[in-house]
Amino acid sequence: MPESDITESEYDSLKPICQELLLMERSLKMISGKWKLSILIHLGNENIRFNTINRLVKEATTTAVTNKLKEMVDDDLINRNVISYKPCAVEYEITDKGKRLLTIMHSLKALSE
Repeated sequence: MPESDITESEYDSLKPICQELLLMERSLKMISGKWKLSILIHLGNENIRFNTINRLVKEATTTAVTNKLKEMVDDDLINRNVISYKPCAVEYEITDKGKRLLTIMHSLKALSE
């Protein structure tokens, strides 16, 4: 237990709250940074090939789009599907987790209206 003025039982009662905060922060990190939310919104209605995503997110470099897509695949927000190898064609689709996150983002948007 860290040194402080709280008792051990008070510290133990704070553990679930701290764990909940950590999970919330992890969720926010999934969509933080440029382009992730934009990519997620574009994928909300249909599967999209890489080159199309790259064109839709005009301000981003190809490298930035590639990196964000990899992060989103790692976070299980989207799936990456190889359509063909020669020529290379890759399509991305939103996952159920990504759809849930997108629903939450629409709710947050409603708060600002």
